[in-house]
Amino acid sequence: MNTRFTIGVNSIENLKKIKSKNVANIYCGYVDRTSQKKWLELFGIINKRGEKTSICGKKQFKAFAFEAEKKNINIFVTFNGTYTPEQYSWIMKAIDFVSSFKSVKGIIVTDIGLLLRLKKINYKKEIIISVGGTVFNSSSVSFFKQFGIKRIVLDRQLKTEEVRSILNTH
Repeated sequence: MNTRFTIGVNSIENLKKIKSKNVANIYCGYVDRTSQKKWLELFGIINKRGEKTSICGKKQFKAFAFEAEKKNINIFVTFNGTYTPEQYSWIMKAIDFVSSFKSVKGIIVTDIGLLLRLKKINYKKEIIISVGGTVFNSSSVSFFKQFGIKRIVLDRQLKTEEVRSILNTH
């Protein structure tokens, strides 16, 4: 069986080490100097990835995206914090920037306000609901479907029968 995995990556150096035949998708965070000055990465405010676990800056992200493209690996960028009105301007610009790369297939989100903004602008790439989206039942899945969501990361605390129930309903 030839299984390809999805893994988290936090640097171009780590991306270069990946054997692309084994990895189909990667996920990463994105920050820049503006976000780092205003919202400490240490607390994972922007993407819940934690300190030094995101690609930092446009130049680095561009190189990261092109390396992933060379390896035929899809990128999903985490924007899975919950945001204040002040943060949405930066978040939307950051999403616009990272989404401009061919290798970026979509984003991972939690915040409902962000989902509403993405729906309003008719965001074209895939949106995945993060485990932080707290999907514990089929009603939650129905709610997120109205945003065009195709994938949801379920919480690992769900029991097998709960996951089956969610899957069987949808």
